[in-house]
Amino acid sequence: MAYSTVLKEKGRERGMDFPSRDQFEKQLQKELPATLHTIPFRVDMAPLDPRPDPKDARGVALFVYDPGTHTVSTEPLEEFLDLLPTRLIQFRIYALNHDTDADLSRAAATVLNKTPSGIETNV
Repeated sequence: MAYSTVLKEKGRERGMDFPSRDQFEKQLQKELPATLHTIPFRVDMAPLDPRPDPKDARGVALFVYDPGTHTVSTEPLEEFLDLLPTRLIQFRIYALNHDTDADLSRAAATVLNKTPSGIETNV
């Protein structure tokens, strides 16, 4: 694996499309140095749902304490869960070997507007 991060679909309106794997691959290709435009790599985007399921009967119920009424209930949980991001995406880039990991990581950071962890800072 050349690169891995988790993307949040924060601020996207319902019905708006998230960029596809193919779109990300094309953008990454443009950001790579000209000598690396032909290297084979693939983007994997695995959707994740970070929210616990309050109706999951297999697990332990998630109780919420209401200090105003001094009661414990699972009912307000639905409202709280709506505030969490509805979807996370595990974004990974795979290449045939690790020779181009740094270049792919830099290209991904540019495309995703994020500083790669491998770049040294003065901090």
